[in-house]
Amino acid sequence: MKDIDERIRDALLDEDARYLEGVETELPMHLRVIEVFRGRSRWLVLVAVIVGLVFMALAVVACLRFAEAESVRDMLAWCLGFMFCMAAVLGMKIWFWMELNRNAVTREVKRVELQLAQISARLAELQKASNA
Repeated sequence: MKDIDERIRDALLDEDARYLEGVETELPMHLRVIEVFRGRSRWLVLVAVIVGLVFMALAVVACLRFAEAESVRDMLAWCLGFMFCMAAVLGMKIWFWMELNRNAVTREVKRVELQLAQISARLAELQKASNA
């Protein structure tokens, strides 16, 4: 994969290569997380985080109640409640990571669109120059 990147950079003009140097750096994790909260579906992300925190609190309560339970039936019920809450937390975390991934893919597609627009403009200039 690095080989194709190097060939693309060699084919670009110096101006484009300098621009891509600044664009190609990947955002740090904390900025990617903040970016998710600034997107179009920020209210949905906020609700998912709150629901995840609620289920985490319920899991802690279920764990504490499990330790205090005296009958096997109560232990089983609290254990199942704990497992359900942890599955819900896990689901929220997976969804959040998928949102991070979606944002990263969208960013990459926009970079490709920008490069295609620059190439298209450059080709139009070359056609005009060759026709003149």
